[in-house]
Amino acid sequence: MKRRTWCLLYALISCLALPSAAYGFEPDVLLLQPPPGADFVSWRMELAGSGILLRHAFPPAGGLWVPEAPPDLDTLDLRLPPGSRVYAGSPSPDEAKDLLASAEGQILWKAQRVLLGIDPASVPPGPVPEMPLYGDALERDEPLEPERTCSAGDLYLSNSEYMLGSASVSVILPESNGVTDPSTEDWNSTLESNVAAEIVQGLNDLSTYYSGFTLPSGLQPSWTYHYYYGRTDSRAQTQYEPINRNHATSGNPIYINEIFDKLGYSADSGLFAKGEHFNGDQKAADGTDWAFTIFVCNSVNDADGMFPDGYFAYAYLGGPVQIQTYDNDGWGIGSMNMVTRHESSHIFYALDEYASSGCTCSQTSGYVSTQNQNCNAACLINVNCIMNEANKQTGVCLYTRGQIGWGDGDGDTYPDPVDVAPDTALTPYTPDPTTNTTLTYTGTATVQKITNQNVYNYQCDINVVPLANVQWRVNGGTWQSATAQDGAFDSGSEAYTFTATVAAGTHTFEARAVDAIGQTDASPASDQVTVTGCTTPSCAVGPVPANGAAGVPTTTPLAWSVVAGATSYDVYFGTVNPPPYVTNVVANTYIPPVLAQGTTYYWQVLPKNACGTAAGCAVWSFTTVCPVPSCASAPSPPDASTGVALAPTLTWGAVAGASTYEVYFGTTSPPPYAASAATPVYVPGSLAQGTQYYWKVVPKNACGPATGCATWSFTTVCNVPTCASSPSPADSSTGVSTAPTLTWGAVADAASYDVYFGTSSSPPLAGTVTGASYAPGALAEGTLYYWKVVPKNACGSASGCSVWSFTTGCALPPCSSSPSPADAATGVSDAPTLSWASASGATSYDVYFGTSSPPAFAANVGTTSYAPGTLPAGTVHYWKVVPKNTCGDASGCAVWSFTTACPLPACAGAPSPADAASGVALSPVLSWGPVSGAVSYDVYFGTASPPPFAANVASASYAPGALSQSTTYHWKVVPRNACGEAAACAAWSFTTACLSPACSASPSPAEGASGVSITPALSWAAVADAASYDVYFGASSPPPFAANVAGTAFSPGSLSYATTYFWQVVPKNACGSASGCPVWSFATTVQPPSVTAVTKVPAPFRLRLTGSNLQNGLSVYINGSLWGTTGTPTLVKWKNSTQILLKKGAPLKALFPAGVPVPIRVVNPDGGETTVSYAR
Repeated sequence: MKRRTWCLLYALISCLALPSAAYGFEPDVLLLQPPPGADFVSWRMELAGSGILLRHAFPPAGGLWVPEAPPDLDTLDLRLPPGSRVYAGSPSPDEAKDLLASAEGQILWKAQRVLLGIDPASVPPGPVPEMPLYGDALERDEPLEPERTCSAGDLYLSNSEYMLGSASVSVILPESNGVTDPSTEDWNSTLESNVAAEIVQGLNDLSTYYSGFTLPSGLQPSWTYHYYYGRTDSRAQTQYEPINRNHATSGNPIYINEIFDKLGYSADSGLFAKGEHFNGDQKAADGTDWAFTIFVCNSVNDADGMFPDGYFAYAYLGGPVQIQTYDNDGWGIGSMNMVTRHESSHIFYALDEYASSGCTCSQTSGYVSTQNQNCNAACLINVNCIMNEANKQTGVCLYTRGQIGWGDGDGDTYPDPVDVAPDTALTPYTPDPTTNTTLTYTGTATVQKITNQNVYNYQCDINVVPLANVQWRVNGGTWQSATAQDGAFDSGSEAYTFTATVAAGTHTFEARAVDAIGQTDASPASDQVTVTGCTTPSCAVGPVPANGAAGVPTTTPLAWSVVAGATSYDVYFGTVNPPPYVTNVVANTYIPPVLAQGTTYYWQVLPKNACGTAAGCAVWSFTTVCPVPSCASAPSPPDASTGVALAPTLTWGAVAGASTYEVYFGTTSPPPYAASAATPVYVPGSLAQGTQYYWKVVPKNACGPATGCATWSFTTVCNVPTCASSPSPADSSTGVSTAPTLTWGAVADAASYDVYFGTSSSPPLAGTVTGASYAPGALAEGTLYYWKVVPKNACGSASGCSVWSFTTGCALPPCSSSPSPADAATGVSDAPTLSWASASGATSYDVYFGTSSPPAFAANVGTTSYAPGTLPAGTVHYWKVVPKNTCGDASGCAVWSFTTACPLPACAGAPSPADAASGVALSPVLSWGPVSGAVSYDVYFGTASPPPFAANVASASYAPGALSQSTTYHWKVVPRNACGEAAACAAWSFTTACLSPACSASPSPAEGASGVSITPALSWAAVADAASYDVYFGASSPPPFAANVAGTAFSPGSLSYATTYFWQVVPKNACGSASGCPVWSFATTVQPPSVTAVTKVPAPFRLRLTGSNLQNGLSVYINGSLWGTTGTPTLVKWKNSTQILLKKGAPLKALFPAGVPVPIRVVNPDGGETTVSYAR
């Protein structure tokens, strides 16, 4: 198996480093979730259409967007597909509950936190190992023969030509099932999470490197992840223990082939066919440009984190796979991101640059062949680069950039593999010349491809940049957008169309394609076409039927003369003028549907051709034939009938062709018009008895009414009415009014009523009325009266009708009037005498009185006055007087009211503190003289004049609480009672005393403290009434003034080690400063040693600790146990204050298991100490 490296020479030297020394943390990483049930690929494409490109996608859970600039969160929702969710910061576990329910969601959630710098990807990375990723770039066993014409299958299997655009990344963590090899390693969720996060971080580093170059943001590498965990997915389980197998067996790791077979690729032969087919299917499903697979083999329990033959991380140039171990030898899981970005660059044809790889300056690789002039072999340059020596793997140098497709040889910001404009074809318009003035063009647009110069693959020419638009213009005018015939410009080849309307003349049309990164066809396709003039046809003549014709059959075809030059005719037809459009015909005839009888129709014919339509053409008309119906027959009741019911239904025989019937009805002949009926039925309503009625029916339709129709007649039945009932007053009633109205139930068929009335049992006729009531006039009180009602009509009078009787009652008195006090009077005496006008016929008066309405009964008096006694002030009182006599009480008498007078209290006096007093205590109790008649006091209090309302109190004192020093306060007291409040009360004032604050206490650091940080924060307890604090600080006592601060803290800055400092705090306010405040002190800590690097010194194993303030006599502790002091130079050798050496070879090495960070603690003789970690 060959190991090789590649590169291309450029005139300029460049290199980009990550913005963070260790990790590519991003300032803005937004987490996006699709709507529930959404198709992930469609959702991601919709986001991309809104300018949101997911850098990391985890279908179906969501993805991470790293915007070039902070987005406007207020309008971001408008750009998102409906139902999407976005988190600008990391959502809490409670907010992300549904997200964390899936494995992909958990990885997505952690990936955001890692890229935001909230959580580490796994464990902190250890020192970069001295050994590079040796021998990690592998070629196929039999290199591919280049093909200049690639089949669709070849293109399907070309999965990593250059690192531009999107890539699907399958992460497989194989798990041994112990069938062939003993299982020595077991994955768990923590190890899986570490791997997933480190891989995301490594690939994010590559995207961040790209963003530092001036290249199209739309081609920034983005990654779509799929995870196959052998712990839970049987397809990723193998009979072998991968870490215990050499890195290649006959060219292929056998466990990889086994897993690809389980994933459905057993029909393919060998790792490359299986892997390329698997990757091709993955990118087709995701809609990505590229795909590759990462296998990570568990090595947690392995002694050195390597395969038995010493390999630990490698990739095949151009894919389809890369393989790593969990520990990657001395790199460790904390540096897997660095290993991932290195090996993934091999996938995209980057070459190793470290010396031990055997690289040479003239080797080439990449879609655009690029030399390896950053190889550490005395080439043109040797700068930091992800493909270089282990301690230089940051940044992307010029030559690696060219190999992975990021080169820009001509400096036009378009990457070299896609630096080619699209091509445009325009189909010439036919016929040419043409009479058409509206021209529709079609054509095709195609992205072009740079020739693939890579010597390590099929050399298939590929351009992943799709078309974005086709523009057209006419006669050098403004460019306009054409229309994609499939609805969208989104692929490498598109058919398009556009339509233009032009005047007669010769015109030049141009079309040019534009791709998704803005490259435009510089040589637009063009076509020249000549548009000749043309003449619109004249109007048609010779209409059939002739204009204005009548009696036209209802199934008549329309025709007109042929018009020269017309290619068709627009026909307008209907019952309104102008008629509506109905059709376009080629021949000079039109057959309308069956027409309505007796209807006028309007029609118009507009001849037309390619030049236009005839104008000003006449509208013709005709009227269809229309027969009227015959007269009706078979009347019911029959003509001249008698004894007909009083509410009859008239009917007649239906008439053919009639649409309605005009009905004439009345008591005269001929009868008047009555109604129009849709059916042969008419109901005239209630008729008079013994009356002759006349009627006639005239059928009609749209053509008109029948003529000469006969008049029929009938006579109604005649009935004598019955006697009346329901007398009022009821028969034998007593106590009836002396001015009654007598009533009874109306009688059917009665035309009038004879009323008999008097004081004898056979009352005489009193009168005849037409209604069911009778007023006999004023009657005598207490008298028996008799009365009878006899209904009558033209047919006669009712017979045998009953005589009724009633007895009148006696009269009640009316209600009283003229109340005194008058109704609603105010200011009434609290000891009034109520009086009123006497009522006619009253013998006494019931008086009702009280404070509610209606009032309660109070007394019965024989006079027209009443004294209720002494009443409460300011109160509404209600009263009523009901006259009465032996016949009863007056009814409906009014309730009157009045309000008694109400005096207000006076203002308060004798304020305490006295008005304008000074030196008043800060918590005073305000008081004043009690006011007669006051039930409470409104207190106004504040620093403004007039003061605001503060409280209502029941007693003559008020406590305003703690007040400010040396402040003037204003106050006012307003007495009040049920009648209101005192008016125009004076405002008083006083001024409080002024006190300086006490000294501070509770210093921090505490008095006499030692070992204090050299950057301490001094603080103390807050002091009541202090407005600020004077701080004194220095290395002498008493200390000098340092600052005045408003808070209770002071930072003196960076201090000297092992020094005593003195400080004092003096609280102060407007009244003065505290006095006699104590001076405190503290001593700073000794200076600790510093260890900035731990380096392995080989043969035998030793560790060099480099730093500062390393004192002779120091002690070294490894993993908590004393290893030795500088007094034991065989274990710890002190060279100077910047370097010590830990010795002893194998015993020392045994304390540092491979890949495990071990703490090393260094303690100086003066007590200063520091701790670092080292992982072998």
